[in-house]
Amino acid sequence: MKNLLLFTVLIISFLGKAWGQVFNFDHLNITEGLSNNAVLCSTQDKNGFLWFGTKDGLNRFDGYTFKKYFSDIEARNGLTSNYITCLLVDQYNVLWVGTDNGLYKFHANSETFKIVPGTEMKEIIEMQHDGKDNLWFLSSYKLFKLNSKALELKAEPLFPDTYVTALTKNSKNEVWAASHQGLLSVDGKNRIEFKVNQEKSLNVESIAFENDDKIWIGTQHNGLISLDMKSKKFDLVIPFVKNGTRLFVRDIKKISENELWIASESGLVVIDTRTNAWRVFCHERDNPWSLSDNAAYSILKDHQGGIWIGTYFGGLNYFHHKHNLFERTFPMENPNSISGNAVREIRQDKNGNLWIGTEDNGLNFWDKRNNTFLHFSTKNGLSHNNIHGLEIVGDSLLVGTFNNGLDIININSKKIIAHYTQENTHSELGSNFVMSTYKTKDGRVFFTTPNGLYQFFPGKDRFKVVEAVPDSIFFTSMLEDRMGRIWLTTWRDGVYLIDPDLKNSQVFKHDWDNQSSINSNRTNRIQQDSEGKIWIATENGLTICSEDNKIVKRFTKSDGLPSNLILSMQEDSNKNMWLSSTNGLISIDINTYVLSVYNKEFGLSNLQFNYNSMFKDQAGNMYFGSTNGLIKFHPDSLLRERNSETKVPIYFTFARSSKRNLEVNYEYAEKFTKLSYDKVSLDYDESTIQVDFAALNYVDAASTSYLYKLKGFDNDWVVSKENRAYYTKLPSGQYTLLVKALDSQGRIISDEISIPIEVNKPFWASGLAFAVYAIILILIVFFVYQYFDNQIKERNRRQLMEINANRERRLYQAKLDFFTQVAHDIKTPLTLIKGPLEKLVDNKNLAEDRTDRLLTTMQKNTEKLVRLTNSILDFRKVETDEKQLNLTVCNISEFITEFINDYQASFQLEGIVLTQHIQQGVKGKIDEDMISKIVENLFSNALKYADKMVDVQLIDDDKLNYWILELKNDGHVLNRREVDLLFKPFHRSNKHSQIEGSGLGLALAHSFALLHSGDLRYVENSENLNIFVLAIPKNL
Repeated sequence: MKNLLLFTVLIISFLGKAWGQVFNFDHLNITEGLSNNAVLCSTQDKNGFLWFGTKDGLNRFDGYTFKKYFSDIEARNGLTSNYITCLLVDQYNVLWVGTDNGLYKFHANSETFKIVPGTEMKEIIEMQHDGKDNLWFLSSYKLFKLNSKALELKAEPLFPDTYVTALTKNSKNEVWAASHQGLLSVDGKNRIEFKVNQEKSLNVESIAFENDDKIWIGTQHNGLISLDMKSKKFDLVIPFVKNGTRLFVRDIKKISENELWIASESGLVVIDTRTNAWRVFCHERDNPWSLSDNAAYSILKDHQGGIWIGTYFGGLNYFHHKHNLFERTFPMENPNSISGNAVREIRQDKNGNLWIGTEDNGLNFWDKRNNTFLHFSTKNGLSHNNIHGLEIVGDSLLVGTFNNGLDIININSKKIIAHYTQENTHSELGSNFVMSTYKTKDGRVFFTTPNGLYQFFPGKDRFKVVEAVPDSIFFTSMLEDRMGRIWLTTWRDGVYLIDPDLKNSQVFKHDWDNQSSINSNRTNRIQQDSEGKIWIATENGLTICSEDNKIVKRFTKSDGLPSNLILSMQEDSNKNMWLSSTNGLISIDINTYVLSVYNKEFGLSNLQFNYNSMFKDQAGNMYFGSTNGLIKFHPDSLLRERNSETKVPIYFTFARSSKRNLEVNYEYAEKFTKLSYDKVSLDYDESTIQVDFAALNYVDAASTSYLYKLKGFDNDWVVSKENRAYYTKLPSGQYTLLVKALDSQGRIISDEISIPIEVNKPFWASGLAFAVYAIILILIVFFVYQYFDNQIKERNRRQLMEINANRERRLYQAKLDFFTQVAHDIKTPLTLIKGPLEKLVDNKNLAEDRTDRLLTTMQKNTEKLVRLTNSILDFRKVETDEKQLNLTVCNISEFITEFINDYQASFQLEGIVLTQHIQQGVKGKIDEDMISKIVENLFSNALKYADKMVDVQLIDDDKLNYWILELKNDGHVLNRREVDLLFKPFHRSNKHSQIEGSGLGLALAHSFALLHSGDLRYVENSENLNIFVLAIPKNL
C-alpha cells in the first residue's frame, strides 16, 4: 500500500510539472474596500455586477468600489446575518442570499432583503435553480424546494433520509445533488452510487458538470474524482497534493473547453481535462503575484473571462489572461531563480540559453530548456557583481563590469578564463569601468567607457583606443548602422557619429534655440529601424532622424510618452519600435508614429525599467530588464490583445444631491432586470448633484476613461478618468446627463446611458409668484415714481431758480466787465484827446507845429475810438448772425503779399526778421473786408509780440481744397490756459498787458474765419514758437 501511495505521489508530481504555465494574480482585500477577507461565495448578476459573500457582509463590486450590505440596527434592510454562505442569481436577475440565519431575496428597488418564510434560523449551505421558478437549497444537509415566484417553501425536505452535501445542474437545467453514497437527480429519476477504489462513501464538498456526460466530484478527503455518466465509471484524478497532502476541494468551475479550476484548502488547482495534467498554485512569500492565501473557497468567471478566487484569509484574487501577457522573472527565495533585481544586460547563446547581467548581484546563466539558473558572482570568481556589458564572441562571453575591468567566460565550460583591467593591460584598456560592449557585423569588438571608446582584439588580448573621438567623453552605448557607421551615446555630451574607417567623427548636440536638434545631451540608447531611421533615446524624450542625419520627429510627454526618460529600444517583426522608460513600456509604429502605452493594467509588474536593458531572441520574444527582474513577452500577443475591442455594460451606480441620496430603480424586463434611474427631480435648494457611473470593465478598470455631458448645461463632452460627474448649483431647468466609456486607446466601449434631471423652480420663482411680484412691483414703481417725480420737480424748480439767479449774476458781471473794459478802452483815447484840446483852448497862441502835433494826437485817438466802436459793432453782428459775407474771387497770393509789403518797414524798424514763403497763383472766394481784418490782426499781433523773427507761409492744399496761411513768431509762448482763452472776447495775456490792445481782435478774427466755413487756431508745437494757422475753403 505504501509503495502504491509513493508511486501515486510521483505520478502526481510529474503531471504537476508537466504543465508550466505561470499565473499571476491581482489582489483585492479590505484595503481596497472589501468588507472582510474571508470570501466564501461569489456570483455575477445579469447586469455584470459582481457579488461576494464574506464572513462579515455582502459586497457588490463594479470595478472601482465595493458597495457593502450589512445586518445592523441602523441599516434596517431586512438582513439579519452578516455571515454569507452562498449566492445565486436566477433567470429573472434576482439575487438570492444564503446566510447562517436564513435565505433572503434581494429587492433591488429598495435595496432591502426579505427573508423566505420558513428559513428562519436555517443555515443555507448551497443553492441551485432549474429555470422553472424552482429554487433548490441545502440546509442542515437536507434538500429543500422553493417556488421562487410565490415564495412557497415545502416544509418537509426531499429525500429526508439522504445526507445531501452539494448541488449542481447541467446544460438542460437538470439539478443534481450529491450525498455520501452517490449522486441523484432532484426529480428522483436517476441515482448513481459511488465506487472509487473500493470506497463506497465519500465526503462530497462540490460537484460540477464538465458536459452532460461527465461530472467532476470534489471531496474532503478523497481528492478530485471524475465520473463518466454513460459508463458510470469513476476516475480518481487528483487524490493528493504537496507531498502527499490529501486534496480538500471547496469549489469546481469549468473555465474553458479543456480547463477546470479547483479551489481547495491546498491552493488553486488547474487541470487540463484532455490529459488530466494539473498544477497547484499556492501562496509564495517572495512572489507578490502568487495566490494570496492557500485556503481557496470560491471560483467565479466573469463576463470578460476574468476569474475571481475567493480565499479564507487573503480576500480576492483576480486572474485575466490580459494581465499575464508579460512573463515575469524576479529574485525569489528559491535558489533556482534569477539572482539580482536590477537587470542590465541580456544575451542569448547559440544553444538558446540566456545570459543575464545584473547591477546588484552578478551574472546569471538561464538554461531555458530545463528552466534552471546558474549564478556567477564575486563568491565564485567574477570580478564584480555590477555587470554593465555582455557580448558573445565565439564560445566566449565578454563580461564588462563596473570599475573592475573585463571578465571572459567560456560558454561551454561556464568557467572564467581571463580577466583584463587597466593595470594588467598597461593602460591599453583606458578604464576599468566597462559601460557597454558591442560586436559589429564584421566581428569587431568595442567597449564604451567613461574615458573613451576602445577596440578589443580577441585572441591577441590587446586593446586600442579609438582616436576618432575624445578619450575624455563618457560613452554609454554603441550602435553600428547599416552603412557601417558607429553611433555613440554619451552621459552628457550628445551623440557622436564615427565613419566606418574609424578616422573621422562628428557630434550632434541639443540646442535650446533649435527645434531641429536632439532632445537632450544626455543620451541613453540608439537604434536603427528597418526603414533606416535612427532613433535616439534621451533623458528628455525621443529623437528620430533620417539616415542623412536630419531630424524627422521628436517625442515627449506632451506627445503621449508616459515619461521623457527613455532607457532602451528594440524593433519587433511588425515594424513597431518598443521603448522602455521609467514609467512603463511604449510601442511606436515606425511609419505612422502611432503610440501605445503599456502599464500595470496590462500586467506589467514594475514600471521602472533599467538603462540599455533589452533583447529580442530568435523566436521574436522581447526581454526588458527592470529594477525588479525582467519581463518577457511576444509583441504579437500584446498587439492582438490591444486591438481587440470588447464592449462592456455601463451603469449609473450612485447619485446624490446636496441633501439626499437618489434611489436606483430596476426596470423588470421579460427575463431579467435592468439597472436604471428614473427622471431625477431636484428642489431648487438641492441642485448640487453627484452621479457615479461604472463601465464593468474589470480587466481594464484603471485605464477606462469616461465621456460625459450634461445636455442643457455643457457645450462639449468632458473626458475624465474619474467615474463620477459633479455639478454645483445647477440653475432651474431641464437637463440630461449622458455618459459613455472609453478604453485606453480612446475607443468607445459602451453604449450611451442617460439620466433626465429636472431642477424645479422655487415657489418664489413660479408663475403665480411672478404675477404677484409684478403687481407689487407696479405699485412700488408707481409710488416711487410719484415720490421721485415730486422730488425731481421740486429739485428742478429750485435748480431753475438758482440757475436763473446765477445767470443773472453772471450776465450782470459780464456786463459790468464789458462796460469796465470798454470804459477803460475809451478812457485812454479820450484822455489823449482831452489833453491836447485843453492846451489848444488854454493856449491860443501855440506855435503851428505844436498845434499840428496836438491835432494829430487827437486825430489818432479819435480813429482808435472809431475802430473800437466798429469792432464792437462787428462782433455784435457776428454773434447775432447779422453779419453777411460779400464774396468775391481774389488772388490770395497777391492779397497776402500786399500785407507783407505794408508791414515790412515796421518789422525792420522793430528789428524783427520777416521771412516769407508765398505759393503763387492761389485764388479763392473771400469777403475781402473780413479776411483783411483777420490778416491785419495776425500781422499786428506778430509785430507787437514777436521777439526776433516772424515767418509767413501761404499754402494751396488741393486735396482739401483749402488755402492755408501760417504765421510763426518767437515771442512769449502761450501756456495751456492762455491757449484755451485765446479766442475769447476781451481776453489778453498778463505777459502783454503793457502792450496796447482791446482784446477783441482775435475773437473777431476767429468769428470771421468761421463765417467763411474755415478755422483760425493756435497750433502747439515742439519748435517753441507761437504758430497761428488760418484755413479757408477756396470755393464757398
